[in-house]
Amino acid sequence: MNTETHRTPRIRVLALTVLILGSAGLLYAFREPLLDWFFPDREKGAAVHDHDATPAASLPCSDLPEGALEPLRTAFAAYEEIRSSLAADRLGGVSPHAHRLASSLGEARGTLGSGELAGALEDAEHAAHALGGARDLKSARESFGEVSETVISLAACEPGLAEGWHLYECPMESGYNKWLQRPAKAQNPFMG
Repeated sequence: MNTETHRTPRIRVLALTVLILGSAGLLYAFREPLLDWFFPDREKGAAVHDHDATPAASLPCSDLPEGALEPLRTAFAAYEEIRSSLAADRLGGVSPHAHRLASSLGEARGTLGSGELAGALEDAEHAAHALGGARDLKSARESFGEVSETVISLAACEPGLAEGWHLYECPMESGYNKWLQRPAKAQNPFMG
């Protein structure tokens, strides 16, 4: 009888400990859906952003030929479709938009001749092809970062391209961590 009374408090303490640890584990495992439920308007992964910022140009800005603007607008539209998919953690559907992006960048490059800007467009075109062939979100996001660098520089060089776009930065991304998007509310392509 005496051993039975000593065992009962230990079992209760053990059961309470398991219950508390299990609850904490469930809260941790489902933290994102719970945060979304309690705070539906929160911005994920966009602690640093500036809606009205003009992107800083890392390319030498020169007047883009008129023939380059339409392909670049098409490239920006494809870029936005890709960004939207990556922000939703979806790789499906990225490939056709990435190939349209690469094709449009190549068409714009063809109007430039040679020079640093043409070289940057060629690099972005290669990154867009890599993005189209990405087999996982990690490699797609790396290629997207490479493309973003050129897209943001183009927006800085040509204000007509930047109109209606919002610049964001992901503090958690170790590579190139900035992106442009149409919606004012951040939708992070690097973190989903």
